[in-house]
Amino acid sequence: MIYKTWPLLLVLLIISCEKQYSQNDCELLSMKSYKGIPQASADFAKHCQKYKIKYTHELCQQALNDLIKATSLNIIKKKYGDAIIGCFTENDLSKFAK
Repeated sequence: MIYKTWPLLLVLLIISCEKQYSQNDCELLSMKSYKGIPQASADFAKHCQKYKIKYTHELCQQALNDLIKATSLNIIKKKYGDAIIGCFTENDLSKFAK
């Protein structure tokens, strides 16, 4: 009897351990997705459709365009919020940040 219930318990344990994503988690996943991280893109698509995301791909693109146009990083932070830095790769920051 115990051998028959063991697989069921294992499946239930795995299902109950699935990560629950918060609004903040989804904001971070959105920015990582924008940077091209495949796992973040998949997790974002799977778990974050119920949230209204502030740092969308479009907003990240606008901020990157501002950064490329020689806008100061401090001005970008004031305009979009401090978290906007999550949209930029290290390469973006080293090339364009002032």
